[in-house]
Amino acid sequence: MTTEIAVLNRLGIALATDSAVTVGGPANTKVFNSADKLFELTCDYPVAVMINGNTDCAGIPWELIVKDFRESQGKQSRKTIADWATDLLSFAQARVKPISESDEQYVTNTAIAEIEYIKDDILQRLWDSGLSFDAARGLVREVSEQRTEELLRRGISASHADMSIDDLTKQYASVLAKLIAEGLSPIEIDETETNAVMTQIVTSMLSLSPADSLTGLIVAGYGETDMFPSVSSIDLAGMAFRKIKCSSIKDRAIVGSSKGGHVVSFAQNDVIERLLGGADPRLTSKVADFIVEIFGKFGQTLTEIAGKKRASKTERDNRDEAISELTKAAKDEYITAAKEMQDDFKIEFERMIAMMPKIELIEFAEALVNITAIERKATTDQGTVGGPIDVAFVSKHEGFVWIKRKFYFPAALNPRYFWRKFHVGRTED
Repeated sequence: MTTEIAVLNRLGIALATDSAVTVGGPANTKVFNSADKLFELTCDYPVAVMINGNTDCAGIPWELIVKDFRESQGKQSRKTIADWATDLLSFAQARVKPISESDEQYVTNTAIAEIEYIKDDILQRLWDSGLSFDAARGLVREVSEQRTEELLRRGISASHADMSIDDLTKQYASVLAKLIAEGLSPIEIDETETNAVMTQIVTSMLSLSPADSLTGLIVAGYGETDMFPSVSSIDLAGMAFRKIKCSSIKDRAIVGSSKGGHVVSFAQNDVIERLLGGADPRLTSKVADFIVEIFGKFGQTLTEIAGKKRASKTERDNRDEAISELTKAAKDEYITAAKEMQDDFKIEFERMIAMMPKIELIEFAEALVNITAIERKATTDQGTVGGPIDVAFVSKHEGFVWIKRKFYFPAALNPRYFWRKFHVGRTED
């Protein structure tokens, strides 16, 4: 993982990112602290791109895609930053399409993965509850439907909007039914349960999952018609049916003449949210759960006391409903108040950011990445935020300017590189 920061006001955008990249699977991971994640998207216009999460796109490093785009498409202007993001995505799609797997193989691989998810979840539930394997059949539909809801919350790929879950389910029904029967054996399931699992598999095909394969693309700078800078982002999740799965393009920050300061964080942003919002979002969630728990205990005690007075069933039902509504109202009111408090904290930061000169914007962006890296060192985290911090500033007239940048080679030993690339330096050795 990583943490990436964009701090912007009417003068420009300071961009900062660490260099950590995690490779391997859940059971065997390694962190390298030398990855490049910040790039100049075009040599002719003030536009930058940052990458987080999965650094490959169907086997091609995003670094290569970005640099190839810069060479072949970078001289053409675009009206908005969202247009730059759209064209970068289209360029990537054209590059990776020839090497993507077949539709049938993708369906099979997704089905196998989702069936394994069901089996693992059922076994865990049986273990936790102490039930025998005979109870497995009754859990299939419940597990499958909960998994489908989770996948839908992650979002359906915007690039596959022309495909429907129902149509794909019908198209691959025979293949999926066979895979489900074989994969869930010896659990015997009926048609209703089979349909639930099929819906889960097809939803997974089109959803932005799994989370550990997501790539975040952040495009920042100025479009041709922009007076002030903006930031757009896209989430990508591998390939499906020979197309990149992606979210719609999100406008993450747009500087206007009236409100001119923003901080936007990406990937591991919990530390930044805690600093800017005055409280960790996890704390807010825990307190909300605590409120529900306390009201639940209060309701239970009230019911026990009232039960001694032999209240009628109607009275008990009305009381339980009133307590439930009061609990929900208290939780909602707390969450609203907490969000307002966090928004007030952020507004104060943004008011100061709006007035910062360029140097302060740059220092603030780098400090936010550094704070996250330090916090990770003081926890049990593997060190997923760390390494050298790359920093750049993008302004309307100076364009993309490096402030700090790591090189994998010593500049003094490679004068020919700078001559080839920038036509500066000595050429004879």
